[in-house]
Amino acid sequence: MITVALALLAAPPTFHAAKAQARVLDRPAAAVAAMVGACEVVDGAVSGECLENTKGLKEEVTGKKVALDLGSGYEALLSYGGGTGAKTRFVWGPLYDVGNGLALTVGKPQKISESGNVVVGKRPIDGTSPDDLMELDLRRLASTGALGIEVVGKFGKTWAMSGGGKAVKGVSFEVEALRLYNVRSGATVFESTQALK
Repeated sequence: MITVALALLAAPPTFHAAKAQARVLDRPAAAVAAMVGACEVVDGAVSGECLENTKGLKEEVTGKKVALDLGSGYEALLSYGGGTGAKTRFVWGPLYDVGNGLALTVGKPQKISESGNVVVGKRPIDGTSPDDLMELDLRRLASTGALGIEVVGKFGKTWAMSGGGKAVKGVSFEVEALRLYNVRSGATVFESTQALK
């Protein structure tokens, strides 16, 4: 009995354990809008749908652990960094572009480009992948946009930047755990509990 308890305490943390302790937010775009106050009055009008979707959400999630499924289509921001099994690395430009001048980033972005895009630095993430996935599999999944990203963590400070004739508001996110999954099957391709701030 004591051996089992010690083994559980010594087990490395997992994405699923972190997610089990978090509030799952099914609509990450609405959460970002709520956190940056995107439903404020603009030109004398407020979107009733936006207000309804984000009502009270900021107060409910500030400082609390949440889980977000950021979807797929990250082939320009996510690449395979090497290794397999217990020593796998991916490199991620941590950006979730909601559209309409809203974004979620890990940390504050570097700048807004001349074309009005949010610029973030890519970060290495170390974790594990299933033993049956080879380097070629991991590289192909990342380069074709066939990986979805799920994160667990907390919302941080809001930020606002402008460039390229565009103003962007966003919120930083402190990642406690990350999971990459195959968008076709839902199977886990990679998971990490490396903190990213």
